[in-house]
Amino acid sequence: MGKPKGTKNRECIKFSDDSYLARRILSERKCGSKTFYKILWDSGEITEEPEEHMVNNTELIETYKQSKKFNEDIKKHTRNNFIPLSNKQASIYSRVSNQSDMSLDTQMNYSANYCKNKGITISDITKDNGVSGRHMKNFTNGNLGRLFTYLIEDDTDSCIIIYNIDRLCRDVQGGLNFLQKCEENNIDVHFVMEDVVWNKHTSSFNKKNIRDGLMTAQHYSDQLSEKLKKSTALRRTKGHAIGKAPYGKKAGKNKNGIRKFANHIGEMNVKNKIMKNYKKFHIIQKLSKNKSYTKIIRELKTNINTQTKRGREWKPHMIGNIIKQTLKEQRDLSNLNLNNMNL
Repeated sequence: MGKPKGTKNRECIKFSDDSYLARRILSERKCGSKTFYKILWDSGEITEEPEEHMVNNTELIETYKQSKKFNEDIKKHTRNNFIPLSNKQASIYSRVSNQSDMSLDTQMNYSANYCKNKGITISDITKDNGVSGRHMKNFTNGNLGRLFTYLIEDDTDSCIIIYNIDRLCRDVQGGLNFLQKCEENNIDVHFVMEDVVWNKHTSSFNKKNIRDGLMTAQHYSDQLSEKLKKSTALRRTKGHAIGKAPYGKKAGKNKNGIRKFANHIGEMNVKNKIMKNYKKFHIIQKLSKNKSYTKIIRELKTNINTQTKRGREWKPHMIGNIIKQTLKEQRDLSNLNLNNMNL
């Protein structure tokens, strides 16, 4: 949600799920040396804010400027080629889950060129970087769900432009449910490479082609998943530590080339400080967990000068996860010692 009405100095800061307090920039206005942006907030409120109120907003402003440049090219192209402008506005959606996928910029440029040839102006550009389309995770955990919610709330007729079918998702049933919801809400979904549109006017033949495309995408995803599971199981039998190193640990290989987790001295010190303060604030002072986590973050930033967790700003849920992880490690160690005593 956006900040309440009347809040001063709004800040376009990302939430942990990469959504914004601000939905998008609608326009800009110059006044002397200052720039003012008209912003549509997640709450639906529209306000005009000076540029100095915008922090950590590089992507938000960049998206606005990209849309503006694309629209200038689209309007010029339609005038020169006598192409009528569509009544609908486009939201370009791009997704990558790994480095082998076509880049976000390439997908965006293909989609923008498609809009130019179809005479559709662009209102928004939405990206999911490093988000899987398997089981529609990009809808539940990514920005596709956020985009869909916004399009339903908008009064203007809209459409979604996607580079190809597997960029939507790799889930047949989830993808069809999403397309059906779009159809019910009068949102057209364009697939650029297939040059096909899903809406209430789409022929049964084209809908079959889209369904087939979703089936191919899911089949590819299932094959990839099976290979990954087999590879992971094999590595585990050889003694490899699997997954991302938990906070306080670092990954490395031993002399035999086996991946293991070892203590990270700096992070272990931070963990010890967190647990010490957790005991002080929550156990002794009886503060709630949320208040304790907030005070721990303040302690980390001021007294320990630890501003981030592996490059990401500290959030209460991060503190909670580290505490749960540490308590579990302590229980496991206690059980191990107890079993050794019994032996």
